[in-house]
Amino acid sequence: MSTSTALFNAQLIVTNGTSPAWLETCAAERIALAQWLEQPLAQRWDTVLLLPGNTEQWEHAIARARDLSARAFWVAICDHSYWSAQRLMALGMQRCAPPSGSPDIGLYRGGLHDYKRTPNWLSSQYWANPERWNRQRW
Repeated sequence: MSTSTALFNAQLIVTNGTSPAWLETCAAERIALAQWLEQPLAQRWDTVLLLPGNTEQWEHAIARARDLSARAFWVAICDHSYWSAQRLMALGMQRCAPPSGSPDIGLYRGGLHDYKRTPNWLSSQYWANPERWNRQRW
């Protein structure tokens, strides 16, 4: 799925009140940051797009989207003075190509399944040894 297709298929857009022009054609539900952080977690979204401002509340919003609210989420950064690539990658995100026609926007993708990959050693093949349960005690 291309970046533009994924963005325009977002089910929820969390903003600080303004949306960029390239997002006007998206038919997703829009919600303000304060309202989204205050609402109970009654619904889990497939795709959430966050358009963060320059406050620490947005870090909490990104963490909430990653951990509780969305299977996949996107963050579109317009102001690069507050948000660095290292800061976003520390929140478990990966950098993506920006939407066509908007090269100044930094676009990052994340999701809980990308945040922590299951290591190979964490499988029954390496630690359970069910074939040896009745043969040997250790």
